[in-house]
Amino acid sequence: MERQGQRQDARRNREAVIEAAIELLGQNPGTSVQQIADASGVGRTTVYRHFPSRDDLIRALFERVVAESWEVTDAITSSDRPAEEILRELVPAFIELGLKFGFLSAHSDVGQPTMRGSKEVEDEPVARFLVRAQRNGEIRADLPLGWMRSLIQALAVAAVSDLLGGLLERDEAERLLGDAMADALLPR
Repeated sequence: MERQGQRQDARRNREAVIEAAIELLGQNPGTSVQQIADASGVGRTTVYRHFPSRDDLIRALFERVVAESWEVTDAITSSDRPAEEILRELVPAFIELGLKFGFLSAHSDVGQPTMRGSKEVEDEPVARFLVRAQRNGEIRADLPLGWMRSLIQALAVAAVSDLLGGLLERDEAERLLGDAMADALLPR
């Protein structure tokens, strides 16, 4: 029982470090490991026990992006609604995830293997939706799945970038992203 309690503590500590890192690195990319440790309520050695290097922590944050995006998109794409409705409902979720994790773009070299690996999973919620919608004739049949996934990701990144850069307001970024995805993916 004591060992199980230790494992639960370790999971809680790891989660606290990840949550603190998301918040602090989102505000200041130069946040130190000590500041993350302080904000998470654990010691610096505990942080290093879970994440031996800063890159290990960054990789864990990329894994969190993937996990959260799959959870959110699964809830949206699992419905039987028309493809255009689902595409447009995905937009605020993509924007929200981009705002929460946008700071990770400065670490794309570290996160690239995680992000690339997530795009290779055929059972990922957006991929399942796209395949189903293509089969039903609601999404263009001439576009390969990998291309559609990359297109959606690139459009979402562009919308969040312009939003963060002050070039667009949130409602405009959402409208433009929804229109661009619909124009690119829906049959003509």
